[in-house]
Amino acid sequence: LIAQLNALDASAGVIAVGGRSDGVAQLLFRLAAAKDKSILPWTFLGGAAADYFDTYKWDLYDVLGTDIDFLSEETAIDRAPELLERLLEGVPDREEDRFFISYARARPHEADYVETLLRRRNGTVYRDEEDFEPGADTQEEILKNIRRANVFIAIWCQEYACSPWCFDELELAIERRQEGALELWIFCVDDTRMVPPGARAMNYQKVQSREELEGKLLGLMKRRQRA
Repeated sequence: LIAQLNALDASAGVIAVGGRSDGVAQLLFRLAAAKDKSILPWTFLGGAAADYFDTYKWDLYDVLGTDIDFLSEETAIDRAPELLERLLEGVPDREEDRFFISYARARPHEADYVETLLRRRNGTVYRDEEDFEPGADTQEEILKNIRRANVFIAIWCQEYACSPWCFDELELAIERRQEGALELWIFCVDDTRMVPPGARAMNYQKVQSREELEGKLLGLMKRRQRA
């Protein structure tokens, strides 16, 4: 253990393979995180390294993209130095993303999930009264926050299509998109037809599960990072 601690102090990052889930490896991971060391977990032997991957796979994806698939392949272990180097470099600095989530108040579950994913990646998120000052005019605050955002996310569904408030939010977002002021991401979570004329010709994401929603949202975020 003393040798491992000394090696940890001398290293820039950690390549993890296997390890008991209830053993010393977990302690080393916590110490590495406390010392701001990057951890590259290989999953083909399971154990503590695979547990770490399951917990932080989307953080790894933010840097490595689809190359995280190599972490499950024993034959790709020779790529470890290259992948660790990329982790050490991290995600390039970029303009802060400010997301507005537009959703039907009668169906908040997808919006809650999207908000969790965005906040986990340190995104600034605007949505309804939770972020408003006491006594604020709700509709005026919503419009103000749409203007602050540079990404507008619409959770399209039957309840959304029946809401005049949601339509107003989407129409403003379409206008700002046409001005080049924001990106507009639409996730269709049921089979309701796209009604607003300004949105029909746009690319929108059909999702049928939380896994699909998460994958497509993170794909759009990754594309935005590369832009």
